[in-house]
Amino acid sequence: DTLRWLTGETNWVEVFAYGNEPYVEPHSEPANTVALLKGASGLISKVEASYVMVRPYCLYFNLFGDKGTFETSRQDSEGLFFTEQIPYMDRMEHLAVPYAARPGHGATGHGSSEIHMVEDIIQAIREHRPATINAREAARSIAPAICAYESIRTGQPVKIPGF
Repeated sequence: DTLRWLTGETNWVEVFAYGNEPYVEPHSEPANTVALLKGASGLISKVEASYVMVRPYCLYFNLFGDKGTFETSRQDSEGLFFTEQIPYMDRMEHLAVPYAARPGHGATGHGSSEIHMVEDIIQAIREHRPATINAREAARSIAPAICAYESIRTGQPVKIPGF
């Protein structure tokens, strides 16, 4: 869902992924993975994950496009950006505000947004309304990961079903 939000791609159509051993016991996930996702718009994205790298925990992402670039650091939370919309820009610049500025960010100790999604589902039940992220949107977000694991298993590209 983060990749969909950041890129604007709403429909991934195919994934080709590799993973290697050793696997992380007792789970069946490969220790290292890389997946190439193809979007309906033609966008190509690369997603990497490593559960065994020897270093402190880090979570970061980089976006490289033909109109701009956004990078987060492996250690700092501030982002760097570059855009063609600013004339004569010749280097990466720090964002003027933190990119993760949502109130309550980091409240879980992990720094991700799962807590906000769970809170929304609970409120939706209490208020008898649909959750912000419905079943179709959730399926669109998780299907690429499920298909990536199938690609690792088969060694072949896998078509991602539409929802």
